[in-house]
Amino acid sequence: PICRGLSALGTDFTCEDLKLAFPLADYNFRLLGRADCRGESCLQVEMTPKEERLQRELNFDHAVGWVREDLAMIVRSDYYDSDGNLFRTFQVDELKQIQGIWTATKTSMVNTRADHRTDVELTDVRYFLDLSKERLTPDTMAGGRKAGKGKKP
Repeated sequence: PICRGLSALGTDFTCEDLKLAFPLADYNFRLLGRADCRGESCLQVEMTPKEERLQRELNFDHAVGWVREDLAMIVRSDYYDSDGNLFRTFQVDELKQIQGIWTATKTSMVNTRADHRTDVELTDVRYFLDLSKERLTPDTMAGGRKAGKGKKP
């Protein structure tokens, strides 16, 4: 879909950035070596969209990701244009172990072209919830109050 590279809700993140998984077959990967990222050992991996069409959709030529070796988690990604200029940087600013799962609770995306930054903070993370049909009601989705009623956030 064409929307993959579009801004997500007016932020510096794209729709593709917010996906939990993406088709690995769409990219070529190359191990660049090891690097330190905030005191942690990381593998640097270059990711390049295989097709020019996909590069245009995603608005980047290639990206370099820092993958923490101990967690197998991307903690930083630099995005480059076709001229080799860095124009966006994603970074995990805070990691917490929640219910035994390492979770990026604070992340940021810096867009150097727009001289803008978006920060995202997860304030309530709960894994292993029972999401049966009986529990998914407007009341439960609104935090136990009727949707549209109650205190404003």
